[in-house]
Amino acid sequence: MKLDYYDTRTNGEILSVITNDVNAIQTLLGANFFQIITQPIMAIGILIMLFSLNGWLALIAVATIPLTFLVSGGTLKASSLNFEKQQKLLGDLNGYVEEMYNGQNVMTSFNYQKRANDRFREINELLRQSSDKAERSAGAVMPLTTVVNMIGCAVTALVGCAFALQGVMLIGGVQSAMQYVESFQQPFTTFASM
Repeated sequence: MKLDYYDTRTNGEILSVITNDVNAIQTLLGANFFQIITQPIMAIGILIMLFSLNGWLALIAVATIPLTFLVSGGTLKASSLNFEKQQKLLGDLNGYVEEMYNGQNVMTSFNYQKRANDRFREINELLRQSSDKAERSAGAVMPLTTVVNMIGCAVTALVGCAFALQGVMLIGGVQSAMQYVESFQQPFTTFASM
């Protein structure tokens, strides 16, 4: 980093950014690394099985992928803005606490405790509101993608039943295709939630 980065930020803010960024990277690599590798392989295998059952039902499953990312993309965009604001406020709060802790003698000498507490509460309340918005918007991703997945399953069931009535497929094949469609959409839901 350039030297002016350290001149324009408090020690607490720099430490907060470092610890939070390292924690986010550790979570991404630790908890999600295995899924990043296995989910695409699983999706390809399921897609092969779907095409072996019925190409039209496989295309229905493929058609839900852009819809899943479209629905989750807007929510994730709002969520990322809220998480960025949360991280900035967390850095501000940690910087303020570090500054007040190191300047305790000066703060006491000038009777600044009440104003320091008021300022802490103000920053903390902004952080709470930002964290609440970030968690709510991030929490909306799974229900939205689940709705898209259920629509895909319903369309698969309707088309599959029409095929079964026409004698193109057996009812067991329709049931298998529905399970494959649901399983096929799971990796994309997992990626959206990550």
